[in-house]
Amino acid sequence: MGDGHGTHVKTQRDLAPWLFLVALGGCVAKIEFEGSEESSSSTDAPPTTTSVSSTSASSGTVATDTSSESTAESESTAESESTAESESTGGLATWCLETIVVDGESPEIPGVADVDGDDVPELWAAAFDNGTTTLSPFTVAIDGTVEALAVSVREGLFVRWADIDGDGLDDAVFETADQTRFWLQGRSDATLGEDPLPLDLSAITTIGESWSDANGDDIADVMLVRADPATVELWIGDGDGGFALTAEQEAVGVEEFFGYAEITPSGEPPFLPEVKGFALAAENGAIGFGIERALAVITVDSSSTLEVSPATDYRPWQQVIGIGELDGEAPADLVGLVDLREIVFWHGTAGGGYTPQVVASLQDELMGAAVGDFRGDGTRDILVATDYGAVFLYPAPVFEGFAGVEVSGTLEQRSYYTTIDVDGDGRLELYTTDTGQPAQLVRIVEC
Repeated sequence: MGDGHGTHVKTQRDLAPWLFLVALGGCVAKIEFEGSEESSSSTDAPPTTTSVSSTSASSGTVATDTSSESTAESESTAESESTAESESTGGLATWCLETIVVDGESPEIPGVADVDGDDVPELWAAAFDNGTTTLSPFTVAIDGTVEALAVSVREGLFVRWADIDGDGLDDAVFETADQTRFWLQGRSDATLGEDPLPLDLSAITTIGESWSDANGDDIADVMLVRADPATVELWIGDGDGGFALTAEQEAVGVEEFFGYAEITPSGEPPFLPEVKGFALAAENGAIGFGIERALAVITVDSSSTLEVSPATDYRPWQQVIGIGELDGEAPADLVGLVDLREIVFWHGTAGGGYTPQVVASLQDELMGAAVGDFRGDGTRDILVATDYGAVFLYPAPVFEGFAGVEVSGTLEQRSYYTTIDVDGDGRLELYTTDTGQPAQLVRIVEC
């Protein structure tokens, strides 16, 4: 974000729903899916996972006069084994990775927004040079076909996408050299308005901004966090570029942070369609000295009443990758990526706290992790990829004892990944690209 205050602010890739970093080459790690206890080890072989294929009873030599009993017993055994295995895998089918090569040139780091409001987002490449931003949008079909859209060239630095006026079309927020911000209205033909419109943000000069609709009126609001003490503020948008401070609450259990805190989702590209809520992440250490982060769920009702839950325990370099009732019960839960090695599911409790459950743990770093509907069934899953390209699925609602399902296929390493629903069918795909390599669409399909 271009707030111009010299603070440590995360980029769009840090806030993406698919949190990827380039893994160390040659490292092969074992990932273990667990119900509650932490465990990690290093190995040269792929991790052991739960099979999702049906188990059939083996046949053998049976005497004629006991064939009916043996058959019944065999069928009973097969049924019980199949039932037990189905329960251990959540009743999932076998899933495979499908990789589709994207035609034509693709920018290395495109943002994602739905400027024309058709529920099928566009990819937007932003290039800043000598005080001018060039925005080059394009769409990608599920077969990999690319369609280039009209290019926009504007004075100022592009900052983020947000629906400022609540018309269902994403608008573009820019910042000038003197840190004055303005917005350009999105149009139904995926172009931007010519006239810059003012944003009344004179009082909003801090870190950790989140631009998203907080009170359900479809207009972008600004939520932010201030330090000493850590306090969350809610600024409600009026639909014309004005914002009014409506509520504020101190974060309980969050220590004074040193230079960085964020509220997820950020409202920046890439678009975060599967993040259902807001979360605070605040640090308790200085850069380079073992930074830890605590998380807290932020809720806002239709009357703009703000509530910040008690924070989780501090964990090293923890980032939010999922928010919502992922265990099927209220209150909301959190999913954190910890130190790029663990996925921790924080079960929200009735008392306002959280109970941690380690979903995945490994010795070496994860290539990435995400929460979203990757199977197109309306549920949200936790997806994890190891540094050697193995992908594992941990479906919601999360329950104890599920061992995880390995998705058949290998995810190729790229420098940029984001989640996007390219055809608007509700199933998220991964869009991946790298310098000198063709972009790819990767999705999970039933084998």
